Amino acid sequence: MTTINIHSPPDEVLFYANDSFYKFVEQCLGTDEMELIKIQGIKNTRTLIHLPNVLDVLKVECEALDDIQTRVCFKLKDNTYIVKPGVVAGVEDFVEALRAKDKEYLKKTEQQQKKSKRKTDNDKSKPSINQASPSQPLTANSSATPSLAFLSTNNSPSTPSEALPSINGCKQLINEFIEKWCKSYMPDILLHESNDYTLFVKESNMHLKCSCGIEMKLPFQPKTKTFQISSFYRHVKQTNCSMIKQKQNANQHLATNDQTKDHDQSDIAPVVEDVDSSQTQHSNSQSLSLSSSIICKNPRASLKRIHKSSLPITITSGAGNETSSKRSKNRQ
Repeated sequence: MTTINIHSPPDEVLFYANDSFYKFVEQCLGTDEMELIKIQGIKNTRTLIHLPNVLDVLKVECEALDDIQTRVCFKLKDNTYIVKPGVVAGVEDFVEALRAKDKEYLKKTEQQQKKSKRKTDNDKSKPSINQASPSQPLTANSSATPSLAFLSTNNSPSTPSEALPSINGCKQLINEFIEKWCKSYMPDILLHESNDYTLFVKESNMHLKCSCGIEMKLPFQPKTKTFQISSFYRHVKQTNCSMIKQKQNANQHLATNDQTKDHDQSDIAPVVEDVDSSQTQHSNSQSLSLSSSIICKNPRASLKRIHKSSLPITITSGAGNETSSKRSKNRQ
């Protein structure tokens, strides 16, 4: 057993019993004092500190005490005994130190119980994240909004839940960070929760699972109240993530379709013009053929009609009347 400072003992000394208790007493006081305590049936620390005076037993006239009495007492000439001053001082100091330790322990335990009770009351009004299943997804429609009081990067003592965001708040925070990162480093690809990744709590820590099947932990940073998402960024940027590949292929396919559509539209326009011109030529040819057929049937009449239609109609005086009279004579 290691050496123990009796004036600053560990809490465990209050729970020593039987052999461990007797060894502890022997180490601190000595063999004679240990046997004096053992002969009285004192088997543990708590019994010892509740006795008024361990040395009172030496006042009893009993043959069982004769041997121990001669070792811890002085025998006077009148056949009476007086306890050695060193034994008295040692035992009293030892018991007093244990009583002080017991009071300290009880006070500390009471404070812990009060703190635990307050925490329990707070948990009843606002359930903690540990009340959810270890792999419960973080959904925006969750009726409860437990805090992330137990999320930490190194399993250090938890931060008070009042200083940490709710599950929905953490979910929104992570989604916003991922969206901003995508706009800066992958502008052609946007990632959405539920479709491309899933957020859930596992072993009191936030986890992210990519739709490709890779799962990673998102450590919580208590000082900044944010999550470390760099592992997910590296995954989608530097690894052969099947989800990212599908999105890239879809973007390429969409771009190819757009180019093909634009090319097809540019090819259709001349065809329409050709059709229109061919229709116009066909119509003109029909008109010419019709005129030709009319001319062939009655060439002179046709020429006269064409000649008359081509002459302008003018109204003049003098010469015009003379010309008109000549035409009438010719007709006669």
